[in-house]
Amino acid sequence: MKTINVKLKNGSYGIYIGTGAYGRLLNDLSIRKGKIFLVVDANAMAYHSHVILDALGTEPAGIFFVDGEKEKNMTTVINILEQAAKSGITRSDCFVSFGGGVCGDITGLCAAVYMRGIDYYQVPTTLLSQVDSSVGGKTGVDLEQGKNLAGAFKQPSGVYIDTGVLRTLPLRELNQGKAEMIKAALIGDSNLFENFEENEIVSEDNITRCVEIKLEFVSGDELDTGKRMMLNFGHTIAHALETKVGYGELPHGEALAIGMAIANKMAEEAGISPKGSTKRIINVLEKNSLPVNTDIRLNELIPIMKNDKKNIDGRLKSIFLTDIGKAGIYSMTVEEFAEMERKPV
Repeated sequence: MKTINVKLKNGSYGIYIGTGAYGRLLNDLSIRKGKIFLVVDANAMAYHSHVILDALGTEPAGIFFVDGEKEKNMTTVINILEQAAKSGITRSDCFVSFGGGVCGDITGLCAAVYMRGIDYYQVPTTLLSQVDSSVGGKTGVDLEQGKNLAGAFKQPSGVYIDTGVLRTLPLRELNQGKAEMIKAALIGDSNLFENFEENEIVSEDNITRCVEIKLEFVSGDELDTGKRMMLNFGHTIAHALETKVGYGELPHGEALAIGMAIANKMAEEAGISPKGSTKRIINVLEKNSLPVNTDIRLNELIPIMKNDKKNIDGRLKSIFLTDIGKAGIYSMTVEEFAEMERKPV
């Protein structure tokens, strides 16, 4: 089992990766004592209920089931908070999330606001949540106007990643996580991207490296006002596409793959990204069965992008690659961003 010790201004915790991670969760929960309120993904619970219930070490005071992106909203948050209160959860108790990114984001937000903040533990069960959403302390839910527009920063008390649960994921779901791993390599590690060009992406070592890359950007910028914004590469287009198509209709990883391909094509044509980089990116995405284009034009997404969290004082903080493994932040209006598009990838 690999251990990464995270030390941040607003919370320090351990990330445990590999066989034995759930044993560490059992140990950590037994030390803290108190009641546990469990928020679970319905699919993860169907396959692995015995795993998480054994790792809790005690009967949870309450269990709430979350089922997909369409439930990532304030109604679900209120329902969880009310059920936690009925279950007698106090500030000395905790939430545990067992599921993918939707489950983790909702649980984190609930932990941030319940009784003005209680501890919570992340047990991610999808590749996407293992390499991205469970790490860094971002929580949130969707509004009709855009993705993740309601949220808070709340660091978990621990993250427990066992790659064994990935064996029950459908291939399309596994590919969603690969998109985030490709993004991590593109903004933070050219050698890792070269590895992805030649080899299978999913391995315990690669998952660990992607977590490390994310923490490199989070460290010193927990509140997402500087270098952490680079983690948003491809996401401005991706989130707008998800909102336009309808939450849950276009999976996040597929939207991200499209967003990265289009954004880099725009940047390459503008002379920001190196020649030939878009072709390399598209080759890796397509090798992993991820889409690289859409019939929706950027000018159709302008009203949605204006609600993007990176749109500050009318200017969008756009992320483009300056090289494979390196990214930069560019300030422009949403209209200027859309005008960079020439033609479909």
